[in-house]
Amino acid sequence: MDRAEKVDICVIGNLPPPINGQSLVTERMIGWFEDQGFVVARYDLGPGDAMRPRSVRRLARHVAAVLGMVRSRAPLVYLSVNNGSGMALAALLCAVVRLTGKALALHHHSLSYVTRPSHIMRILVQLAGKQALHIVQSDTIGAAMTAIYGIERTLGYSNIGLVEGATDKAVYADKNRSDGKVTLGYLANVTAEKGIYVLLAAFATLRKTRQDLRLIIAGPCRDAAIVAAIDEQRARFGADVEWVGGVYGPGKKEFFERIDIFVFPTVYATETQGLVNLEAMGAGVPVVAFDRGRIGEDIGSTGGVAVPVDYDFGIALEKFVDRFQPAMRPAVRARYETLLREHEVEKRRLLDWARQVLPSVPGDDSGTDGLVSGMRR
Repeated sequence: MDRAEKVDICVIGNLPPPINGQSLVTERMIGWFEDQGFVVARYDLGPGDAMRPRSVRRLARHVAAVLGMVRSRAPLVYLSVNNGSGMALAALLCAVVRLTGKALALHHHSLSYVTRPSHIMRILVQLAGKQALHIVQSDTIGAAMTAIYGIERTLGYSNIGLVEGATDKAVYADKNRSDGKVTLGYLANVTAEKGIYVLLAAFATLRKTRQDLRLIIAGPCRDAAIVAAIDEQRARFGADVEWVGGVYGPGKKEFFERIDIFVFPTVYATETQGLVNLEAMGAGVPVVAFDRGRIGEDIGSTGGVAVPVDYDFGIALEKFVDRFQPAMRPAVRARYETLLREHEVEKRRLLDWARQVLPSVPGDDSGTDGLVSGMRR
């Protein structure tokens, strides 16, 4: 069988549409595997045909994935782990993978079973086996999962590769505002879980003593109560509160050029990393965000402030605004570039592991010792 007909990796997971963090990661991982010379067969577990009930679609796609994976001679399965009830189906997939004798890599996208131990997760780990590789957002998260579930192998793997134009050179717009105001920016799906109420309360409090602040909110919102709360502040503060709706592609670049400080007070308990924080730092904009998942590790000491989840976000934001200087921007971008370099090491470790279980794939085998030292075993 020639190389074109051979499959190295079966990728099983949600793929776009719809577009969300998990589906984007799975799509990007397929592209990266292919860039490394691996031949990939993909099995989409996403919603798909909206004409059928969601449970039927889910079951049908899992059955198709099982049949395709069993028939395939690919020695490796990459499985994107769904949260909630999807974990039970993922556990069954793990059992089938074990029966076929294939190597298994599981990519986790939630902290729900790290912040609160899960019986389904324990079953999944047992069915996946000790040799399975568990890919998580950071080594710290991997250590927590190891402590809870006794996992043998974890690999920290940042989502920084999803940042649009991740390696583009930073270009700093002129931030010398003629009115001398500091602009706060928020970009997310505008929901209570993503911290919009925390942000609005903090901004209103800050404006009692500081008239030199403005706020730009970006992102879609379908919650009438939140829309009303934003409109109330727009009426109260006039042009100093702006809601621009969803921004995408080039619109994000323009958004980050307009703001001085990015704020992300997410209260979502299973937040893993916060891609928007990385996008801001890539633009040289310092971040003030609640420290959930990997967020604190990403911000570090020069990317802004990671606020402890039990601390008053408004107080932390006020302290940062008081010491903010536009001259911080190069240091923020430098922190982002450090994260990019660290991610190159993470990708190399994953590649080394894949080549160990796919010995027929040509490549440089040097660096496998680094894999052993860089992964939790």
